[in-house]
Amino acid sequence: MTYCSPLFGKRRFIKRCPPFIGIDDFAFRKGHSYGTIICDLSTHKPVALLPERYPETISEWLKNHQNIQVVSRDGYQAFRKGIQNASQSILQVYDRWHFVRAVKKQIDACLTSILPSVITLEKEETDQQTFPHETKLQRRQKERAEKKWMMIKSIQQEYKKGKKKAELAREFHMDPRTISKYLNITEMPVQVKRKRKRQTDGFEQYIQQLEQEGKTIREIDAQLRKYGYTGTLSGVRVAVESIRKERKRQGIKESSVRISRRQMISYVWKRKSRLLEEELQLLEQSFKMYPSLHSFHQMVQTFREAFDERNYPAFFKWLEKQLSSPNNHLYDCALRLRRDLQSIKLAFSTSYSNGVVEGHVHRLKLMKRIMYGRAKLDLLEKRVLYHL
Repeated sequence: MTYCSPLFGKRRFIKRCPPFIGIDDFAFRKGHSYGTIICDLSTHKPVALLPERYPETISEWLKNHQNIQVVSRDGYQAFRKGIQNASQSILQVYDRWHFVRAVKKQIDACLTSILPSVITLEKEETDQQTFPHETKLQRRQKERAEKKWMMIKSIQQEYKKGKKKAELAREFHMDPRTISKYLNITEMPVQVKRKRKRQTDGFEQYIQQLEQEGKTIREIDAQLRKYGYTGTLSGVRVAVESIRKERKRQGIKESSVRISRRQMISYVWKRKSRLLEEELQLLEQSFKMYPSLHSFHQMVQTFREAFDERNYPAFFKWLEKQLSSPNNHLYDCALRLRRDLQSIKLAFSTSYSNGVVEGHVHRLKLMKRIMYGRAKLDLLEKRVLYHL
């Protein structure tokens, strides 16, 4: 393999260039000037850095390396054009992550025009099931508690088998006193949330009464001073805002559920088999409110199924359907994909990807930061290709 950088002497050269490469761009100055990095997909090592990302630059480099057979790239049109100009025999593979990202980006844009920022769904009277109200923090706490309880039961089982407390302490990396405590536990421990002390404790009734009278926060603070309040104004503000939030929360019907557009987009994008039962109910109710969302969801699911199963014929049928009418939501996206159809087909049938190249782009960014931005091509190339 020949890592033919013009900045290295002949003693740095190896016999020939790699036949399978990945290509991506990087920024010398973000939004202004960009270069190109080329990596060997077999050895996972960088091959060369180019000063530009223009088609002519890519084409010239490839013409100097005639044994290139496969190039993995993203959807940047200059790369496609440069490779085509160099040789029609080079196989271009569209990186799968960039391919899905391009489609997902268009889907998000379409759903933004269909759905409002917040969707309010009414619970059906016949529906006996309640919707989940757990926050992410509560779910994490619940998972940690269950994991801890499983560990406690395993400690108790090991103790019954005859292991001593000292052995269990070494095995589980715990204090022997903790092991003794866990051996006496018979039920799953419940974490009691401690109420945080506030400066306004003892003045809640006064604050609520004054807030209902329409007093401002400063007026409430002045009145509380007369009753002996010695805290800060910010403490009063926190108490008043919590009262107002609670009133606003109660103003929303208890029979309704509010979902953000971003959350609903995630429901549409996920495979239907991976959604929870509650999420499926919310999705079905959204179809009733927004009929166009149902057909859009079916279209997204068809694409996900074809891509996840690497079924190119199914994807091709999906693409033809999107191109059947200019009124389809993804018509423009499908036009762009059709121009790059051969590389997409190889993405379905081969294992080449740009993951290695993306890793070296991050490594290159780190080197630039270490050099405080003083990274011209010659110095940067020596740092990136130093292992050669």
